[in-house]
Amino acid sequence: MHSGVSTGTRTGHAYAIVERVLLSKEFRDFANECLDWAKTARSDNERDIFLQMAQVWLEAAVRSESGPTKVDRARHEIITRLAE
Repeated sequence: MHSGVSTGTRTGHAYAIVERVLLSKEFRDFANECLDWAKTARSDNERDIFLQMAQVWLEAAVRSESGPTKVDRARHEIITRLAE
């Protein structure tokens, strides 16, 4: 996930890192909430849905921690060029 924050300066880079950490924490909080819901699910199907949701949130957390991928950077570059 690309934060949209310019990381060309030291300050910008530090801000991008803090933003990624906050996003990661929020995603992990959402995952924990889904796990709590799974514990009180009324059916196996409902529990499975909550567990799948938790997995997606955890995957989002991992992606946000690793920073932008090559695809994210390429997408950002294309959008930037189109905006010029």
